[in-house]
Amino acid sequence: MEKLDPTNNMPTEANQQPCPGQRVPLSTSRAPSTIPKGGTEGDTWQYPSPQMFFNALKRKGKGDDVDETHIGSVVAQHNAMNEVTWQRVMLWEALAR
Repeated sequence: MEKLDPTNNMPTEANQQPCPGQRVPLSTSRAPSTIPKGGTEGDTWQYPSPQMFFNALKRKGKGDDVDETHIGSVVAQHNAMNEVTWQRVMLWEALAR
């Protein structure tokens, strides 16, 4: 059984291993975000690697019809949407100051 981080209920070690039956190798590189981690100084979140993202889809039963060659683009869009959303949150909060 995997060990969970009690602060966020996420696995303490990211699964970067290929899924059983995976046909295409996926990158295990992670990109840093600009979104700060609460309760830390200077730390920001890291986005999941394409392999982590694919593993999560499979774990949740949502990866059966996913073309593995598209995962890199899906992750890039996921990360970009999070960054745009964070910038909008910051703009909204600036209005209240």
